[in-house]
Amino acid sequence: MTAPQPSAVGVGALPVTAPPTVELRRVSGLDRSRRGWLHDATVELGAGVHVALGTARDGAAALAALVCGEVAPRHGRVLVGGAEPARRAGARRGIAALRREPCLLPGTVRAAVRLALSVSGGAPDACLAALGPLARREVRALSRAERRRVELEIALAHPAPVLLLLEEPFCDLEPADAPRLRSVARERARAGACVLVVGGGGSDAAGLADRVLVLERGRLVASQPNAALERLVAPELEVWVRSGGRALVAALAAEAEVDTLTWAERPPGGALVSLGARDADAAAAALARAVAVSGAELVGFAERQPARDRLVAALWAPPPPRPPRTAQVSPTGAPSPPPPAPEEPTP
Repeated sequence: MTAPQPSAVGVGALPVTAPPTVELRRVSGLDRSRRGWLHDATVELGAGVHVALGTARDGAAALAALVCGEVAPRHGRVLVGGAEPARRAGARRGIAALRREPCLLPGTVRAAVRLALSVSGGAPDACLAALGPLARREVRALSRAERRRVELEIALAHPAPVLLLLEEPFCDLEPADAPRLRSVARERARAGACVLVVGGGGSDAAGLADRVLVLERGRLVASQPNAALERLVAPELEVWVRSGGRALVAALAAEAEVDTLTWAERPPGGALVSLGARDADAAAAALARAVAVSGAELVGFAERQPARDRLVAALWAPPPPRPPRTAQVSPTGAPSPPPPAPEEPTP
């Protein structure tokens, strides 16, 4: 009996002996809002955490819509677990998805959760307990961030997803919840699921992914192991403080996880604080502890990312432009035949 041959994994193949969970075979297509086009993408993704870096215009929204079966490809085939999700309801039942735009049905949150998990077979009581007070509210009264929180809990409550699709999962997420999300994603990957994180920044990928995909102007231009990205990204949080800035800085300075800390005072009592740590989980956890200790009031925070152009340039070397072809013209005006190839020297 011959050993199984490794299958190709997109651009820059790595050996994969297990059958791929998600396959795109020369796929071209748009998402429903027509924000971006994915063109001629071929990739195979197995169990593990895969992060696709790119904006909606680069084809990230189209990639998410195609793999979850929301739209069918214009060309090519998309397979999840060996079936086409756009055409097979059975394939869609194995997909747990958090989409960029919430799509909860109107009514109560409790009813929406029970309906969604009746399809996947998840435990609604545990999901509702994780939502806390949100479970008792009406969907129409929720903010966009609260709707995404509900949909995230529904996706994570799927008992055995073939594909866990997370589209911009760290957008609108509380910093204290980020470590739990990363932990659950890794658990699903260890259990054999394909976890695909679409969008987000380089620090998100470096702290989570096994493999990084790079989308650029509608094309999948690179597929690299995460080690290639970890060398380029140092996670850093930028925090805007309304009051209690000095107390927050003192609390952060006492955190062993914080590697770098800079701040500028913004009167009266506010501050702009930048902190760095070994990974994104450590930075978020340190910030949450410092806020609890200091009682500081935050205006907001954001993760400072390296310029995306620099990441693309580091992960993908575009092919050199082809030299222009020039035709030699004879005195009669007709193109001359190409010169004969040089003869190889005889030994």
